[in-house]
Amino acid sequence: MSATKDNEEFFPDDNPSKGELFIEVPSNSPPPYIEGVPNAFDPMEEIQARGIAYRGLAGGNVPGITLIISWIMFGVAPLIALILMIVFGDYSFLPFVLVSSLMMGILIRGTQAKLAKRRALKKKIKKR
Repeated sequence: MSATKDNEEFFPDDNPSKGELFIEVPSNSPPPYIEGVPNAFDPMEEIQARGIAYRGLAGGNVPGITLIISWIMFGVAPLIALILMIVFGDYSFLPFVLVSSLMMGILIRGTQAKLAKRRALKKKIKKR
């Protein structure tokens, strides 16, 4: 028995000349859930937008230039207030120093995370 006879015997409906060729197209599946950017004009969504930004900053997921500019913007005010508090011996700047230091905590976490990622990447490259 030849190979073509075997094919016809086991696959009798496999004849392309019948005009029954078709292609199965999958149905449109819904896209995966993608968290949209919140509208910052709504008060609750403004809080959510700030949280997303601070989470990215504290996680070290921002470019290095953004981290440097953040240190300049948010680090100058507490530094100046601390210098004024030490120079004048006046503790009226203490609440301002404490409140403005909250952002410093986020920046410190972000810097540590960024440096940790950089060190981990260097170790991974050295192992190769």
